[in-house]
Amino acid sequence: MEALASKHVAVRQQALRSIHQAMPAALVKYAQPFIEAQAVPETRTLIDLMANSTEYYSRRALRGIVLKLASGQLDPALTLDAVAAAEQSSDHRVKEFLASYQESKDSEDPLSPFQETLQGGDPAQGKIVFETSVAAQCTLCHRVSQQGSEVGPALTTIGEKTPRYLLESLVAPGAVVAPGYGFTAVTTHDGETVAGTLMAETADHTTLQLPTGETRVFDRAHIAARTPEMSSMPPMGALMDRFELRDLLAYLQTLK
Repeated sequence: MEALASKHVAVRQQALRSIHQAMPAALVKYAQPFIEAQAVPETRTLIDLMANSTEYYSRRALRGIVLKLASGQLDPALTLDAVAAAEQSSDHRVKEFLASYQESKDSEDPLSPFQETLQGGDPAQGKIVFETSVAAQCTLCHRVSQQGSEVGPALTTIGEKTPRYLLESLVAPGAVVAPGYGFTAVTTHDGETVAGTLMAETADHTTLQLPTGETRVFDRAHIAARTPEMSSMPPMGALMDRFELRDLLAYLQTLK
């Protein structure tokens, strides 16, 4: 049944594309029921078609969608699509609504530029991103079940974390470093500086694994300074587009 439903959705999406190509002025007439119901796949297709349209009714419909975005009435699964379409649009009212939406976001939140990726992703496409992205190269460092690498932490049950945690780990990997995967350096009161992987830290001791494989345990009372932990993972927000990031987040949320 699910496969049949997906096939019907795909047929409707293709029909909307064909109408847009053959009778662009009629698109909104056929699209309105999907827009009003906020049917995600069909509305997503329509938003994409209307982004660069010069047809009056399409521009007006896009205004309505971005107005819903600005007023918090749009399905969160469509947020990224609406933002991306509004960024492409030359319509001044669309730009005004987009600006209103952006101003409503928390400017102090480092994740706010990526908050549109938290919902609406396709887990199947996200799995493809995880396994094949040349830019992200996820499997070079991480594994899911028995597939991948152990350079970084395993992600087999990472979906038990909150979506926000997952987003932060992707776009600001230095903010949350898994134990045993962060690099740091300690300087003792004797002037010795040692760098390595932070394996454990208690109220009394700091344990590092050095590049040679040796493990050193430092009495914290003898440590004069320690650098913040650094992750070897690059920020994914700079390596993949927002749609790939949205799909990857959706996939990671299934790993439980």
